[in-house]
Parts: sequence; structure tokens; C-alpha cells
Amino acid sequence: RLGVHISFVRSVTLDSWKEKEVLAMENGGNQKVNAIFEANLTVSKPLASASGPVRERFIRDKYERRKYYDPTVLQQYQQSS
Repeated sequence: RLGVHISFVRSVTLDSWKEKEVLAMENGGNQKVNAIFEANLTVSKPLASASGPVRERFIRDKYERRKYYDPTVLQQYQQSS
């Protein structure tokens, strides 16, 4: 249901990584990305046990609709690097 343009998973040991993907993880990683895309989070993140539709709605709200996104947090990271 979610295309790779929204969410994808890479294995450190099984997948080959493009240089830009490695740089993105070195410079960003999950902690920074979540700080930016969840800056205005007003709901609880769904648990791993939540139904597929609940998790999908949260992911689409987070990345497609940028419902919790704060561009000023992104700017802060860009200025500090």
C-alpha cells in the first residue's frame, strides 16, 4: 500500500546502499528526521501491534500530508551543519 516514495527499509548487511543514502543516514538518521517530521505531533504514534490501516494513516499524515512537520526545525539542523 505504501510505495517506496513514502517509506522503505534498507538492510545494513543484505542491501547495497547508494552513496547519497549513506550520507543521508550519516547526516540525518531517524532521530533527526523524526525531530523534523514529528515536531508538531499531537497524537500518539501507533504501536507495532496497531492495525495496518492505522499505521498507514499515521505514515501518510507524517510524510505525505506533513501534518506534524515543522520547517523551522529543518532550518535549525541546516544552520548547525
